Amino acid sequence: MNRPRLRALSPGAGVQSTTVLLLAAEGRIPAFDVALFADTGWEARRTYTHLATLTEHARRAGIPVSRVSAGHIRRDSLDPDHRFVSMPLFSLGPGGERGMARRQRTSEYKLKPIKAEIRNDLRQAA
Repeated sequence: MNRPRLRALSPGAGVQSTTVLLLAAEGRIPAFDVALFADTGWEARRTYTHLATLTEHARRAGIPVSRVSAGHIRRDSLDPDHRFVSMPLFSLGPGGERGMARRQRTSEYKLKPIKAEIRNDLRQAA
């Protein structure tokens, strides 16, 4: 069986990705070559604090955690000269109905920078 060229994890610092990263750090599941946190620049303070703790656990296990970014989602969304940023915005209708606007945050601010970094890592490893 061929080993993957690169084992990467994209932790969002939530419950599931935290669990997976800690399991890898403890050797309970195969380790990752890298963990890439896609930083929107506008996460909750506790997310960054938690990420710092995770980064230290992973570092001790030999798993580097890197931040990648496509910009600062809040600044970009408020900048009239920047392309429109579609975030997960919630609304409340006149009758109390709840809704959510169309979103592209995951693709633009998370997937694109992660894919670019993985391609870069693969090029450097070749």
